[in-house]
Amino acid sequence: MNARNYLMSITILSNLLSACTGEAVDDDMALLEDSLDDDESLGDDEALRPFHVAVFDHEPTEEEVQAEFLEFQTSIGDLVPENDPVGLLGAMGYIAPAMGQKLIRLDAVTSNISGASANAPIEFTGTWQTNVGGQQYIETFSLNNSGVDDLQKNTTSIFYYLVNLGNYVPGATQDKFLQGKIANWGTDGWHCSVMYVKDRNYLGSQRTQSLPFNQWVDSPTITESNWMNGNNIAWMSY
Repeated sequence: MNARNYLMSITILSNLLSACTGEAVDDDMALLEDSLDDDESLGDDEALRPFHVAVFDHEPTEEEVQAEFLEFQTSIGDLVPENDPVGLLGAMGYIAPAMGQKLIRLDAVTSNISGASANAPIEFTGTWQTNVGGQQYIETFSLNNSGVDDLQKNTTSIFYYLVNLGNYVPGATQDKFLQGKIANWGTDGWHCSVMYVKDRNYLGSQRTQSLPFNQWVDSPTITESNWMNGNNIAWMSY
């Protein structure tokens, strides 16, 4: 991943959430603080950590997901300009992608079979192509954290990340999703039913991929899935 992008997102979001109150926000703050504690060992192979995680005991409707995210957004409270140094907040005071950024949402659906849950270092890796000479970029996202009881049997865990497209490929303003894979570097096996990859731009447009992995990942047997092609080849502008 791009370390500068990671550090900027975590630092800014930590500042934003420092103004928050409430149990759910405290969980997010603890997650961000854990991320900051690891900064000294941060390398290009480190997975990007989410700034917010939501867990549903069913596969939620889009309305349910948006309502939960809005509740998280409004819990941030009133912010002063110095808490938002690069303008991540929109006019309504929400964490939202600005021009050149995108909000990545990963919906991980854990299967309804015995032992499907995981408390291990689970990751998703995606590949995108940009409009700059066909250059591609790859990012790896952590689907594991200590603040939320995620990836449990028959649940949908939703992970949110904010990234800058230009940090991967300078000058890029568009991308399309190519392929993704899941990985598990622990011995606590995880069975993924399906992964949804949702990219959102500053205009609110969203592009969705459905990746029906329907498989186990478990170290040391099958640590990674094969690459799975996306089902939506549309370009998105940022």
